[in-house]
Amino acid sequence: MKDTLKPKLLETFGTLTKDLFVMSETDAELTPFFWETTAEITPEFVAEKSEKPATEKSENGKLLVEKVDFAVFFEKYTRKEDWYGEDELAIVAKFETLAKGLQENLTNVEIYRIGKISIDVFVVGKAILEGQLNGYAGVKTFVVET
Repeated sequence: MKDTLKPKLLETFGTLTKDLFVMSETDAELTPFFWETTAEITPEFVAEKSEKPATEKSENGKLLVEKVDFAVFFEKYTRKEDWYGEDELAIVAKFETLAKGLQENLTNVEIYRIGKISIDVFVVGKAILEGQLNGYAGVKTFVVET
């Protein structure tokens, strides 16, 4: 691929995720990524990108990959509670900015969760350059749910 959106998107998403953590039973950073492929993204493809051992990606021969709606995923992090102080509201604002930035820079944004208990999360969309698919980009993180 001659021209690529990779540097621009990695920088943009790096700025949007700076000092931003996904909170679950652990706090995890969000890390920007860019996949230089024009193949269609499938649950199997995303599972391959996960650094989990194969035994944690499937159970009884079934791949442990779940697609989650964008709005449903981000609602957890952008919901404002009455009791929130300045710090909590600042985090909500950062997640709102991240969600907007992903939607403005990518098309067909999808969220994949891989695994059980310790779950890799990929927010991935198509990077379009001059009307052509240039690759896939987004942010990844992990959550712990027991």
